[in-house]
Amino acid sequence: MPLTPLARAWLTVATRILDARLRLAPLAGGTSTTMLAVAEGSAPPRFALRLLDNAEWLAEEPDLLEHEVAALTRAGTTGLPVPEVVAADPGGDAFGPAALLTTFLPGRVELCPDEPERWTWLLASTLARVHSVSAPGFPWRYRSWVKAGNVRVPGWTVRPRLWEAAAEAYSTHGPRLTTAGETTFVHRDYHPLNLLFTGTGAALAVSAVVDWVNACSGPAAADVSHCRMNLALLEGTEAADAFLRAYAAEVGGADYDPLWDLDAVFDMAAPVPAYYAPWGAFGAPDPGEAVVRERVEALLGRALGRL
Repeated sequence: MPLTPLARAWLTVATRILDARLRLAPLAGGTSTTMLAVAEGSAPPRFALRLLDNAEWLAEEPDLLEHEVAALTRAGTTGLPVPEVVAADPGGDAFGPAALLTTFLPGRVELCPDEPERWTWLLASTLARVHSVSAPGFPWRYRSWVKAGNVRVPGWTVRPRLWEAAAEAYSTHGPRLTTAGETTFVHRDYHPLNLLFTGTGAALAVSAVVDWVNACSGPAAADVSHCRMNLALLEGTEAADAFLRAYAAEVGGADYDPLWDLDAVFDMAAPVPAYYAPWGAFGAPDPGEAVVRERVEALLGRALGRL
């Protein structure tokens, strides 16, 4: 990616890498902002650079950079491998958009593990460690991402009564989710693409937890449901349920309200569920539109059956 002389000068000061040795490369998987790996010559990357160039997102959340810096600082107290803040350009003086430079953590996205049970346990145990950190005074608070217009029967379904029941249940009881249970530190966008791994088989291990820009104080179940929805879309409801069982075992039992699954469905799978393109970039095959829709309705049906 070409950079202006001012941007390169900023990077040389922040990274202590000589201008002639600076090497930048796009990071796979980023969709909401531009993510770049920063290396010295042919050596492995040492830094990650986020350019906050999503105008629509910034219009909704003008404090994004401040939020991410605070979130990464709090995330550092989890004991998990998380990026460390190196430097920030909040005014966008060097790059145009605001920019944040962090350490680069090695590892790979793993969506097709050799030992799915271990992978699921790692997802769950890592999230339990996130939730072990309290967040008193953390200024960013949980809010649902569900758009009111999505809480309805979608035009594509052949099971309208299922969706009618879900919409009625969510409209009636959904508000209790914002006040139910204790609040803790939540990642808020916890799913397999935001974990990096090393090793294979029984030696599979988490090497990094990334993308903390949405972290907030809120109910732990918000992270659980978001990850469950991702797993349901990727693999089906059995994978989502296996994750919930593993998480409950890690935290000593979890009284999971199935309304959270309705929240996740109306957030991520309405009005039309879709295969998330970055999954394909990391080896997860697209099951096709019909299967994705079946998986969503299976999760919906299970949630309603547990209410």
